Amino acid sequence: MLVSGSAGIGKTALVREIHKHLVRREQFETVPHKYFISGKFDQSQRNIPYSALTGAFRKLVRQILDKSETQIEQWRKKIMEAAGPCGQTIIQVVPEAEAIIGPQPELQELPPAESQNRFLLTLQKFIRIFYQPEHPLVIFLDDLQRADPATLKLTEQIVTDENIQSLFLIGAYCEDEVSKGHPLKLALDALQKHGTIINHISLSPLKLKDIEQLVTDTLPQFPVSIAELAFQKTGGNPFFVSQFLQTLFNTKDSDLTAKSLQAKCYHFPDNIKELMEWKLKKLPEETLQTLRLAACLGSPFDLNTLAVIDKKSASEIFEHLRPAIAEGFVEPAGDSEIPESLKHQTSNIKHQASNIKHQTSNIKHQTSNIKHQTSNIKHQTSSIKQNFCLCMTVSRKQFMR
Repeated sequence: MLVSGSAGIGKTALVREIHKHLVRREQFETVPHKYFISGKFDQSQRNIPYSALTGAFRKLVRQILDKSETQIEQWRKKIMEAAGPCGQTIIQVVPEAEAIIGPQPELQELPPAESQNRFLLTLQKFIRIFYQPEHPLVIFLDDLQRADPATLKLTEQIVTDENIQSLFLIGAYCEDEVSKGHPLKLALDALQKHGTIINHISLSPLKLKDIEQLVTDTLPQFPVSIAELAFQKTGGNPFFVSQFLQTLFNTKDSDLTAKSLQAKCYHFPDNIKELMEWKLKKLPEETLQTLRLAACLGSPFDLNTLAVIDKKSASEIFEHLRPAIAEGFVEPAGDSEIPESLKHQTSNIKHQASNIKHQTSNIKHQTSNIKHQTSNIKHQTSSIKQNFCLCMTVSRKQFMR
């Protein structure tokens, strides 16, 4: 499955929804048996073969290490059976595997061509053990337009394997960057010539009616006419639209007329590149410095390594990154990325958020009761008026007599 579109169109967000669906389904299963892993091709690691693919399997091996000793032993046997005497090859690309299979003997020296063939064969066998009928595997590779030729070739070999089963491969790429002679285009053409079925979803910008519905559902205090301004300014790009509306939402001005909002957006950037630069300039200097160092490490990076480079504690680094996280420049991989000293604060925040939700629910319940009581009062008032009118009518009749 391929998902294509321009930058910010929502390719990654769409695939994440698939992941959420898989997670929700697993909650109702006694033994979760499917795996979803993802890797992203980074511009700074373009000269490192298999970086995104091996990064994805490193995450998968970490998942296995969280399992019981019995399950880890089962995986150890599978990996050793697949790797044979070439276990060191696996450890070279997936260092975490050593915690499962233990130290492995050094590899026998071979000529370059034979060594490369051994590497590819071992890596393919290693990958194959993870997609089986008892535990299907979904692999998501993002930004395929930046993929190195070695990864494209290995992916082609995996997809065209006659014994392939229980594997769902999803790739996303920015179609604006893939020309006719691009390596990705050539690889896809080769797959189609081989007879491989490639499903393709091409995402298009939001239409005006979509943005109107978005404004109505999420920002009811705004006039619906603001949707037309958002459409003109962003061209319907979902990421651009969300940033545009968020900027308006964060305004402190109580004047929410279309004319006032239009004036506020006069200096809003005209494209995504300018938008990101605009948002970066608004970050604190210590956050920008931390991001510069993180960029040198590539994606993903970990707090501990960044702390060593910047000669600060992991907690300090996390605090410096908070504004970048809030703006969406950095996305924590999970609670493991949060320093221990801050996990308690995070837990308190979650607890407070839960209390707020509970209080909000109580307020809604009380509001409902008030509405019900108000309705009763109106009903009783209506009855009193009717009785009063009836009394007046009777009194007049008696008076006339």
